[in-house]
Amino acid sequence: MFNTNENESKKTAERIQHTIEQAGWNSYGVTISIGVTLFMHNDTDMSVIDRAARALYLSKNQGRNRVTLL
Repeated sequence: MFNTNENESKKTAERIQHTIEQAGWNSYGVTISIGVTLFMHNDTDMSVIDRAARALYLSKNQGRNRVTLL
């Protein structure tokens, strides 16, 4: 997401997570974990992807169905 801060990014990810969890077609109990990060001044494409991947795996390891911001 472009032009968002930490709070806006996390809230957007939480809305997506909640929408999936509450979807009418979701009779199987599908949940999602989301890793969120911001682009920092000295980041490269790969450093941003790596940080987002670490945030995702933290979400999964902490019980799934979570949003983690790094």
